[in-house]
Amino acid sequence: MEFKEMSLEELEALRTAISEEIARRKQGKMVLYTHDCKDAAKHHLMKYKHWAKLVKSVDVTKTNGYAFGGEFLKVTDEHMVPEGSVIVEVCGDDIVAYRMTPDGAEVISKAKTNAMSSLIQEVAKAL
Repeated sequence: MEFKEMSLEELEALRTAISEEIARRKQGKMVLYTHDCKDAAKHHLMKYKHWAKLVKSVDVTKTNGYAFGGEFLKVTDEHMVPEGSVIVEVCGDDIVAYRMTPDGAEVISKAKTNAMSSLIQEVAKAL
């Protein structure tokens, strides 16, 4: 199929797929990420809100967790992520942004989930 015959949506999807593949090939080394609460008691995991996201984009016009675009990571599992990745994780009212290094997770910023505007700005700068 020629590009001229493709719809705008098809072209956008192709562009996204190409960009992701280029980024994947440039990334290289993978490092291990686990949520801080990975091995917490079931009671803790059920009582408090938990999530983690491998951040690919940030919408600085938002002031909550919807500011972060990317892939959700299951908090009870281990994940191999590209070195240099930015991950945001939540436990209850706390949110922490990390950069993944060969030595582990390096904190970029911390905040409360009801006051995270500065954390969003820091994560946007870190990408």
